[in-house]
Amino acid sequence: MARRQPASAWGRALRTPIGGCAAVLVALLVVIAIVAPLMLGARATQVDVSAAHHGISARHWLGTDGLGRDILARVLVATRLSLLLAVTATLVSGVSGVVLGALPAVAGRTLGRLMAALVSLLVAFPALLLAIFLVVVFGVGERGAVLAIGLAGAPAFARFTQTLSASVAGADYMAAARILGVRRPRILARHVLPNIAEPLLILLTISVGGALVAFAGLSFLGFGVQPPSYDWGQLLNDGLSSIYTSPAPALAPGVAVVLAGVAFSLLGETAAAVAGIRVPQRWLGPGRAAAALRDAGARAAGPAAGD
Repeated sequence: MARRQPASAWGRALRTPIGGCAAVLVALLVVIAIVAPLMLGARATQVDVSAAHHGISARHWLGTDGLGRDILARVLVATRLSLLLAVTATLVSGVSGVVLGALPAVAGRTLGRLMAALVSLLVAFPALLLAIFLVVVFGVGERGAVLAIGLAGAPAFARFTQTLSASVAGADYMAAARILGVRRPRILARHVLPNIAEPLLILLTISVGGALVAFAGLSFLGFGVQPPSYDWGQLLNDGLSSIYTSPAPALAPGVAVVLAGVAFSLLGETAAAVAGIRVPQRWLGPGRAAAALRDAGARAAGPAAGD
């Protein structure tokens, strides 16, 4: 019966309006990311100057851009790269933030205070401004944008991890492990991280939507994906110059970014509902999501500590 309970909890959550929308939207995004480049890749790059800036028609459902390329095909094909980069950047944020935030729980008092002060300093900077600065340091392009957005989002994960780790660090079994001479890396891997994994996974899910928006912003500014590759942000930049005469090239990728962000936000809310963690039913960036999940720290750590 204990094994069936999580499945039933997920079943009940997915039958709710929020859970159902989350499942449908995320599944649709995954299918599009897999299938669209295979079926529409050639059409998305086919240049036909004679068909430039054509409006909606039976052949081109969203019209064409300035080179006669099909807008719908390009938006669908760009789904794979947009999602891949956003997920990769979120993983970079999560891994680096968790390491930075969990180390003070097992480090010495002086080192722990220094690392906590560093995290507080980094959290004070707006994430997008920090990402723009870092992308200049790492270089313009996909790799630089992934590192920039990933490291810019790390402080939010670090602060959240610090809050959760602090509740775990005061547990009796942690003191017993130190008395027995258990090494700090083993304490971190065996006792700290497993007790805070569930809220962190929820924050990771929610943060994918924020990374999508950040990538679209960097590509729109010219710092992200570079031609001939393209993501939603670059398509938005390309279509903005003709938005008054032909709005579809700019509106279509913008709608795609919004829908993808909403999809992962709803998925995070569904996961939070299954875990018994309350998340406000509105869009949360990584920093505000961390604040919303902060109250779950003691609840996530307490039951596991008792085990």
